[in-house]
Parts: sequence; C-alpha cells; structure tokens
Amino acid sequence: MILRTARELGFKRRILAWAVGPIRGNIAMPELLFSDAKTALRHLREVRAGRERRLAHGLFTSDLRTPPEVLLRRNWLDALGHYCPGAVIADRSAQLARPDDRGDLFVIHPREKPLRLPGLCIVPRMGPAALDGDVALPQGVHLSS
Repeated sequence: MILRTARELGFKRRILAWAVGPIRGNIAMPELLFSDAKTALRHLREVRAGRERRLAHGLFTSDLRTPPEVLLRRNWLDALGHYCPGAVIADRSAQLARPDDRGDLFVIHPREKPLRLPGLCIVPRMGPAALDGDVALPQGVHLSS
C-alpha cells in the first residue's frame, strides 16, 4: 500500500484520518499495522508511549478510539492476506464475499487451527489452491467461484 500525504491527496487532515487512519506528521497511517521480527520492538515502544495499541499477537493499530472488533471487521481482507497468504475464501463466506454476521470467515488454506482475532475468526480447511476461475482480490487472496 502506498501512503500519501494529505496535501498530495487534496484532503483535509481529519477527512483523511477518517478514510485511511490516523495521521502522524504528514503521513497517513493504515488502520492495521502488522509486526515482524524487525518491527516488533518499535511497535512495543509505540504502545508504551500510548501512540499505538496491540490488538493481537503481531497486530497493532494507531487508532486508539475505534473498538478492535470494528477495526478488524472493516479491514478483514488485510488481516486475511497477512495471516493466511494465498487463501481462497470458500463455502458460505464465498457466497457473502465477506465474513458472516458472527465474524466467521471460511477459507481454504493449509493452516491447521482457526485464528481468533477480535471480531473475526478465520476458519481454515484443506482444499485446492486458487483455480483459474477464482476471482483475485487484493492482498494475494482469492474468492472461490
């Protein structure tokens, strides 16, 4: 994802903050921030300083006001692409093209156990990888046809 300043996009700061996430300096931050070995210490420092909060293991946000369930329901595709790269959205989730009302998202992925996040539960099962007729979505995820 390419982040742009408010001036480049022509928005006022508060509108951009609502649409993309909080703003630090002139840079709009994404709502979900994923941690790896290189960035873990930085995220922990930001949490201690009160500029970020931890939602789950390796998952942070710089939005300190919105409930975690709302953030993950709004950004479910980013979370799916990070935790289950190459997943195929299947079964009833494919019919809805989103998580169901309880927050369950059924996917085909080699992961063995369900991943429970606030407001979202990714339920994997074994099956074929993406086929030619499947719809490619952002974040390297596919929607079963």
